[in-house]
Amino acid sequence: MSGRYDALVVAGSPECDPALVAEMAPRCGSVVAVDRGADACATAGVLPDLFVGDGDTVGERGAVWVADAPAVRLDPEKDDTDLSVALDRVRALCGASARVALLGALGGRLDHLLGVLGVCRTHAGLAIDLIDRTTKAQLISPEGRASVAVPGAGTSFSVIPLADDTVVSERGAHWNLDHAHLDALQDLGVSNRVATDEVTVTCHAGCALVICHERSAPLAR
Repeated sequence: MSGRYDALVVAGSPECDPALVAEMAPRCGSVVAVDRGADACATAGVLPDLFVGDGDTVGERGAVWVADAPAVRLDPEKDDTDLSVALDRVRALCGASARVALLGALGGRLDHLLGVLGVCRTHAGLAIDLIDRTTKAQLISPEGRASVAVPGAGTSFSVIPLADDTVVSERGAHWNLDHAHLDALQDLGVSNRVATDEVTVTCHAGCALVICHERSAPLAR
């Protein structure tokens, strides 16, 4: 996973890979641990610059690891999720269009994953990349990063709208779109592939995720 980021946000998915946290941290301006994400940081040996959470999922080792770190300690009875508050802090610290690597947000419980997608839509001004070992999902919106490139002929990718009346164009793909109007979670952009040296995906309105997989799976549309 190449490139530099303004912030690394380590969330609390049980599938978060501490080795990936250790690999990504040197490429990021700051590290934010979100509740149980502190456990992954502790295993990785990465001391976060900020801890955000209500402490309801962090383990004993993670709690000890972040005990002396600057912290935003939240009330468990709050309305917003820990991740939403953490991204608010990243935006305040790094700027409204900061580039953010988000680890530990994929996998785990389905309701939590859907909640993560909703939080990403709310923070569409940030250039958020949701990353694990085999997947990179890039948030695009005219509010922030409007376009991304998908390199590599044969690479499998999908475009998933996160808001109703999202407008998307694709160039260089096996199946291209030209200002297609898509509602939230509509499946028209699922399982496409790069047909040229590089695909460009642009979001003209709304918000979408461009999801790329390191190992291309057979296409099923």
